[in-house]
Order: sequence, then structure tokens, then C-alpha cells
Amino acid sequence: MIIQKAAYEILKEKGYPLSYKEIARIALEQGVVTSAARDPISSLGATILKNIKDGIYNEPKLCFARDEHGRRVIGLPEWVGKESAVTRPPPTKTIEISAEVADMLELARLAGLGDNEAETISRLIRAGFKVLADEIDSGLSTRLSELKKRMVVFTEN
Repeated sequence: MIIQKAAYEILKEKGYPLSYKEIARIALEQGVVTSAARDPISSLGATILKNIKDGIYNEPKLCFARDEHGRRVIGLPEWVGKESAVTRPPPTKTIEISAEVADMLELARLAGLGDNEAETISRLIRAGFKVLADEIDSGLSTRLSELKKRMVVFTEN
């Protein structure tokens, strides 16, 4: 596959613009292109840039765009003028936690330490479980009382 086609496919898959170096690196990692150049990423990236700039071998069509930091990136023509397409999704990180920590996180969430899971985790990380233990206990007690009141009303009906 030629780098232009590979770049197009990578951008379609990602759904947002990338730098020419990122595109070249991904294409090489996926094994969809090869290069005998001393610096394959720079070489393939330069080809993408030249194709767009000259417009001669720019098929499938790629274009220049600006990312959220104002840096020049490569995108698809249909993304031009669409801010959401130029913005990368926030980075995510997956971590493994023990069942005990997962249970503590769930208790904190149920106690209402945050409006959502991410806010609860963020607050716990900043303050620590021990610091918030009383608040978790209080929140759970309040929730339990509310549930008991609902049960009484439910059984009376």
C-alpha cells in the first residue's frame, strides 16, 4: 500500500487529524507500508507533506488542518471547518486495581463523594481513602436511611 492510501485509512480509523510523523509511525507499526530509508518515519512523512502541498499525488485526498494547540496536522477534507474532528479525544489510561480497592471505590461512589465515577476517583486520589473515611461512612448512612424510609412507605402501600 502506498503511504497516501495508508494515511487516509489511518485517519478514517482514528477519526481525528494526526501529525505526519504519527501517521508514518502507525503505518510502519501496522506493516501497511515499508521504507528502506535511513529514517523511515521522516521519509514517509515528507512524502505525505509533499503530496498534499503539490497536490499531484494527493489521492485519496488529504489536507492540512490545525489541532487544538495550533499545530499543523493532516486531516481529511470532510473535517475542514468541523471543530470536533480537529480535537483529539482526551487521553485515557487503564489501570488494574485489587478487588478491595474496587470495593472501596464503589462504596465511595454510593456515598455520593462525587457526581460521577471519574469525579469520585479523582477526589479519592487527591485526598486518600483514610482522610475521607468519615465522609464515606456518613454518606452511606444517609443513603441507608433514605432507603429504609422508602421501604416503610412501600410496605404501607
